[in-house]
Amino acid sequence: MNLIDILFIPINKIKKTIGSANDTGGSSSAGTVMGKLNNIINNSTSSIIGNTTDTGGTETAGTVYAKLNALITKDKHKSFKYLETSFGVNQTDVTVLSITGAGEFYGIYGILSNVKVIIDGVEFDVNGSNDNRVYRANLQGSIISSFNTTPSSFYTYMIDSMPFKESLVIKISSNATYSVNVKITYSLYE
Repeated sequence: MNLIDILFIPINKIKKTIGSANDTGGSSSAGTVMGKLNNIINNSTSSIIGNTTDTGGTETAGTVYAKLNALITKDKHKSFKYLETSFGVNQTDVTVLSITGAGEFYGIYGILSNVKVIIDGVEFDVNGSNDNRVYRANLQGSIISSFNTTPSSFYTYMIDSMPFKESLVIKISSNATYSVNVKITYSLYE
């Protein structure tokens, strides 16, 4: 046996271990290297990535395509809301709006002595006055502004919003000796 024959035996064994590009049936304990790689590629494509028609994806289950399809088909839109309610005589910290979910707060209008807007558990407390006042999201989107206005120009001041992800609670107080009308504008993602 010459040197070439001696080297050819290990090379042949290495070639058989590596296998060919079309080998199948690879597992953790059997098969060629190419068979194992093909098994990984085939299983990853079908069980992890999935097919473009997969459905039922959630945060914790489903293929990549099922998750993407769930996001694409989710019918989310912004639904604008307007609440007008009467507020009794000389009341303090009355909850006039309590929402669970995501959306945006725009503003409140009324003759109020105090307004508390609680967004995702963070409270914004604004002192009021005995005048018609707008309490609205400021341009920075993180504070509530308060200023005098007339009922007819209330909506012109609703130019900015404060987004909320989990909840919006509005508590108001009034030291008025008469019933007060309160207007609240917000939107929900539905």
